[in-house]
Amino acid sequence: MDGGPVDRDHLFVLHKRPDLIEGGEKIPNGFYLGGNMDQVIEAINTKSANKQEIQLFIGYCGWDVGELEAEMEEGSWTFSY
Repeated sequence: MDGGPVDRDHLFVLHKRPDLIEGGEKIPNGFYLGGNMDQVIEAINTKSANKQEIQLFIGYCGWDVGELEAEMEEGSWTFSY
């Protein structure tokens, strides 16, 4: 899904490999946010970690309190299952 405004100037990494990638911040469900990007690139290039263990995200979007609910009510979002 794409919409705006969306920040496309930042790259985020989530991973489950603190043994390969130093400096990540531990977050829930066994994931780490961030870390040494040289080690991230090496883990990807050498296939030391798979796509379930390292995921990259470009940008983010966010909402003020009630903004998402208002967008959903006006029909700005569609969902498929």
